Amino acid sequence: MSAFKNPKYTGIIGSLLLHAVVIAAFILATTMRSDSDGMLGRGGNYQVDMMGGGVGDANNQITPPKDEQQLKDADANTGLPTTQTEQTGDGGGLLAGIDTSGLPGQYVEETLHVRIRYPVGWSFMDQNKKNKLDGVTFLGTPTSTGVIPYIHIDVQEKFMFNPDRYKRKSEEKNYTMYYNDPELLEGQYTQTIYIHTETDEDYAIKLIVKGESDFREFQPVFFAMIKTFKYGNY
Repeated sequence: MSAFKNPKYTGIIGSLLLHAVVIAAFILATTMRSDSDGMLGRGGNYQVDMMGGGVGDANNQITPPKDEQQLKDADANTGLPTTQTEQTGDGGGLLAGIDTSGLPGQYVEETLHVRIRYPVGWSFMDQNKKNKLDGVTFLGTPTSTGVIPYIHIDVQEKFMFNPDRYKRKSEEKNYTMYYNDPELLEGQYTQTIYIHTETDEDYAIKLIVKGESDFREFQPVFFAMIKTFKYGNY
């Protein structure tokens, strides 16, 4: 049977298309707002850098370090974990030491009991499917260069999860985080954190920003928001 005739895959494809349309419309609406909407609250004194030491080549791909020593140097300079599995939880690690005090806004959702904090001046739009949360997008106000960062949380079907897609993971208190280095495509940087839970739903949290300097600026806000992320009864 064709995957497109299978109701399970049809629902997934439809959800992805819906997200794309909603996010595009939301970004367009945000760019049309007056500058009087206020200054962007970009968070507190964060110290996270996950760029991985790569630079963009002629094909807009991130070029990794060429040898083991360069990899170690890059990790030392950027804060990337040097081992595949980073034990975090309450004992420190990827999210340890991140200041979340610059995130006064709070998003609360009732169907899956998702909670997350976000910076002042940001806005959000959530989408439901069959009376249950399917995704939520957070939009920041434009930077001085006109770049709009956005962070999207997507509720994931567990049967689609494949840990082999990720190079690193962090064992948190209530879930496991899987992630790769940021990706670069046509000048747009993207980083996804996959949150694998013990509940019926997983979550993928994605940061998308155009331009390396703006990506680096908002990446700490991204990880601070993830640190405040809660779901279910947690």
